[in-house]
Amino acid sequence: MKAAGEYRDWAGIDFRPTISDHLPDVVTEHLPAGSRALDIGCNKGGVPLFLARHGLNVLGIDVNAAAIEGAKLSAADAGLSDRVEFRTVDILSEEVAGSFDVVLLTRVLNCFPSVIDWLAVLKRASALVGPKGHFYVHDFLLFPEGYGARYAAGIAMGWRSGNFAVNDAAGRMSCIAHHHSEDEVESITAPWLQVHFNVHESLSLNGNKCRMFEFLGRRPARK
Repeated sequence: MKAAGEYRDWAGIDFRPTISDHLPDVVTEHLPAGSRALDIGCNKGGVPLFLARHGLNVLGIDVNAAAIEGAKLSAADAGLSDRVEFRTVDILSEEVAGSFDVVLLTRVLNCFPSVIDWLAVLKRASALVGPKGHFYVHDFLLFPEGYGARYAAGIAMGWRSGNFAVNDAAGRMSCIAHHHSEDEVESITAPWLQVHFNVHESLSLNGNKCRMFEFLGRRPARK
């Protein structure tokens, strides 16, 4: 079995979740047209295209080159190539230039089972938020009712608490995912002035019942 922490496994996974992209309506409610957005882990471009349709200028990045090529085709088909750009980027090893009015991590942090990588992507994402910018996270919460046995199996393997194996259709492990504790959510949200926060039920990649949180924060003014 593979070791935990290989978020780069997603470079070769065709991510097709049971549910469609959770679209960040709250972002479009608080940022005007013309704002500059960065979507980290954009997959096939659903969120960036949604933001571009609302007038934002968007850069979508992902470690999966095939997903990025699909996103580019979708942007061209939608006539949005002048408002949205897609690049294949490994956020942990490649620099993204500039700053943004909003940086988004949509169902991305769960792909970083290593706490070192998880902290690193949060740090890099935060650094890309402009002086008056916003930070958006939508991700999974611990759900012991449905995942307790899988969490326990991960702990038995020596993995980070909240990590569990995700298998492909043939029953082989394709990746290790992470669900967030209340303390982890607090560490994500604490540096920001809260604009929006909610918890809701959803479905996982493979259609299992789960719980998620959605957060939009604003960078505090410098004293």
